[in-house]
This record gives sequence, C-alpha cells and structure tokens, in this order.
Amino acid sequence: MANNTVVLPVDIVIQGSLSATTFTVPANAVTNASIISTAAIARSKLAQDALVKYSIPWHCFKKNDMVTPLPTAGDSTNLGIVAGTHGTASPMLAGAGANNNTKTETARFSFTLPAEYDAAQTVTLRCHARVDAVANTSATLDAQCFESDTEAGISAELCTTAATTINSTSWANVDFTITATDLVAGDMLDVELTTVVNDTGGSGTCKANIGLVQFLLDIRG
Repeated sequence: MANNTVVLPVDIVIQGSLSATTFTVPANAVTNASIISTAAIARSKLAQDALVKYSIPWHCFKKNDMVTPLPTAGDSTNLGIVAGTHGTASPMLAGAGANNNTKTETARFSFTLPAEYDAAQTVTLRCHARVDAVANTSATLDAQCFESDTEAGISAELCTTAATTINSTSWANVDFTITATDLVAGDMLDVELTTVVNDTGGSGTCKANIGLVQFLLDIRG
C-alpha cells in the first residue's frame, strides 16, 4: 500500500495528545524560547564540539617539585618564564642558551579535565614552540602525561607522541596525543614538558621557546 501525503495549508490546534509513528521537525522549528528552563537536557544529548582549546596560564607552571615557581630565565635544569614587557611582548617559556653543549630543561603543571569534557574522547596537548637560533645538532620538545589516582599514585604514561623536533626559528604547533580511553571530566592530569637543545659542535646560543601550551578537548555543553 502506497503512503499518502496530506498537505494542510492551515494552522492546526490539538487539545489532546498527538501520536505519530515518525515525526520530522522542520529545520529551525525548535528555538531556545521553545525549551523550558526545567528541560534538564543531559550533556550526552548535546552536540559535541571538537578540539576546543583550553590554554594553560603561565602561573600554573612549576619546577619538577610542583611547589617552586619557575625562574625568570632558563637555568639549564628548568625552563624559565620570560615575562616580556607588558604591552610590548607576551610571556613565554624559554630555556638557557646552548652553546657547543646540550641543555635539558623541564617545566611541570597540572590540568583538570572540565565538567563539559566528553568522556573518553579526544585529548591533545599542543605547544607552540621554536628555537631562537637553529641548534647545530638538534632541538626537541617532549611531553609526559599521567592521570592522578587521587591517592598520590599515577596511571601509566598517557602521551603516545615521541619527542618532536623544534629546531627551527619559525613558530609551529607541536601536538601530543593523549590516550583518553579511561578519562572523564574531573580527572587531573600531571604533565611535564622537556626541551633538549643539542648544539654540540656549534658556536651560537640556542634557546628553546614555548609561546603557548593548551589542551584541545572534545566537549559537550
């Protein structure tokens, strides 16, 4: 039996209940005003926004002990926070200058996955980085990421991306993939960044620079 279509070019008011086997809502028919404040729509039913950026404030970065603030310049062990002149230059992380030697420096921070994070979905750590002069041998940026178990323990290493070259004077994004299988909103991540600038055989002064650190997350709401 063929389906019949009936088009009624008039408004219809139904004072009782309406039942339908299927019902297609026209585009733009349901607006914000149509949804009551008590609708209590679950996050799981909201559209997913992919790779939303959450930048890490500079004051969150610490030495490896997670207590001591970073120095104002790299000291061959720790990356430094170079403040820049307000209104002229923005802050960044910077290492000490490698000059015919190797400098390995770190900075550590924690990050809590926000309430809107979509469980087990994409988590990417992004650093915007470079060197201020090309190192004679190599310059790399690495990241380690662990989940706190809230009892002073940690998960297995979650970062699956190997140390990545930053041996260029041009700024570029370096993305690190974080295993998100067991991650949910509220989980705290413990992250350490490590730069290794190897200028062996060189005569210049080469510093690692990181101008931005952020997480890219899939969220709902």
